[in-house]
Amino acid sequence: MGKIIGVVSLKGGVGVSSISAGIAKWMSKESNLCLVDCKYNGSLDIILNLQDSALFGFDDMCRGKNLSEVSTQGTNFCFCSAPFEKELDCSEAYRRIKESEYDLTVLDQPEDPGICDTALIVTTLEASSVRCAEKLSWELQTKGISTVLLINRFGEFKNEISAERVVDLTHTRLIGAVPYEACMPEGTRSEEVENALCNVAKRISGQDVPIFEGSKKRSKYKKMLGLK
Repeated sequence: MGKIIGVVSLKGGVGVSSISAGIAKWMSKESNLCLVDCKYNGSLDIILNLQDSALFGFDDMCRGKNLSEVSTQGTNFCFCSAPFEKELDCSEAYRRIKESEYDLTVLDQPEDPGICDTALIVTTLEASSVRCAEKLSWELQTKGISTVLLINRFGEFKNEISAERVVDLTHTRLIGAVPYEACMPEGTRSEEVENALCNVAKRISGQDVPIFEGSKKRSKYKKMLGLK
């Protein structure tokens, strides 16, 4: 059994799926990786441009197939598409995920974060998103699940809460921060966003690199986040 990372949030629209795809790309450079869309009627296949390639998916694991049997080979990693039947018992699928032969499995919004070695909580710095992150971190930590925090799209909102305040509220270590980039073509990321996702992947893997390692805007970003 390999390592399992869950990318999670209680609030929609914070970019969980884009973060899942982004870190999977970078972490697959070091690991045999499978990205699994666990969200009912999720759209990761569209984000990855694999909607016409995925013949099987999460639902088939619920019926007894192994993860490797239902996964599609993407450009950088394998991918398992989202469940489409709402009332399925997913316990068998999660058992299959735990027993898979992949070195690393990244789960996008798992129904059962308890199977994860680490839960990556995604939030923006907007007040309602931070409140959801605070509640989710408390729920996961109460269950003994290891958590880390990622701040996505900072700089998008006015009157954003400082990163240090979010860390205090969630009692969760900040693993990374991804800047907001307006007017980017669909499906593309700026150099700064890619650099941030690469750093997140390295830090999750245990490498000792600064959050903004390699960024041309390091000082600006730290000031925006309220970091010392």
